[in-house]
Amino acid sequence: MDAINALLDRIRTQGIGASAEINPFWRRLVESFAPVLDSGERVSASALNKAHGYGAARLPAGVASNRDMPIWAELMRAADTGEVGGLGKQIEHAAILRFLREKEVLDDYVATLDRFRLVSKPGGPGRLYWYAVRLSRLLRRRGGDAPRVFLEIGSGAGFFAMLMSDAGLVRHYVMVDLPEMLLNAMLHARDYLPGVQIRFGETPDFSRSEQTFWSWRPARWRGSPTARWRWR
Repeated sequence: MDAINALLDRIRTQGIGASAEINPFWRRLVESFAPVLDSGERVSASALNKAHGYGAARLPAGVASNRDMPIWAELMRAADTGEVGGLGKQIEHAAILRFLREKEVLDDYVATLDRFRLVSKPGGPGRLYWYAVRLSRLLRRRGGDAPRVFLEIGSGAGFFAMLMSDAGLVRHYVMVDLPEMLLNAMLHARDYLPGVQIRFGETPDFSRSEQTFWSWRPARWRGSPTARWRWR
């Protein structure tokens, strides 16, 4: 929790989207954080998702599974028939569900989201789940089930890190992103991976026995190829 508070203090002190390197798309996205940070209320992953829509939402109370969501039957009909009329933005959603079913991992995908109490939706969840499946299979072929050290540049809402941790493959995970997106990822890790230690701005210590997520703002390489990383 101290790491999250430290990052919150930095964002509030320096301002939302303080980096001049952010392109217009990301600037608009991170600026949507401002009402949440200024409200004085407890900052949560759910509050940030509601503000900007970047990340999965929770299943509604009383809904046991994604298969019980009102849209699910229509999505599966489209996946079965290829008829997507009237689906609008859900066309991509139907396509990824069909793809996951063809790869024989749809049931596992739904079970994973249900366990986290997250909603399947267009965009990231299905795509990131498939990447996690592919990477998990590759790592297990090459080195078994031993937990590893990961570095993810552009960790976003932290969903891929959550999936790899859920697969039992993470010993340490270094996440690099804009401060506002790191906040998003760290809140997700806190909410969905309660046993994970969260650190911000500390030099990673991979000798630690606890599973740890290390959060870093973007780095700039200085000097020769043999120079060490200097973190802003």
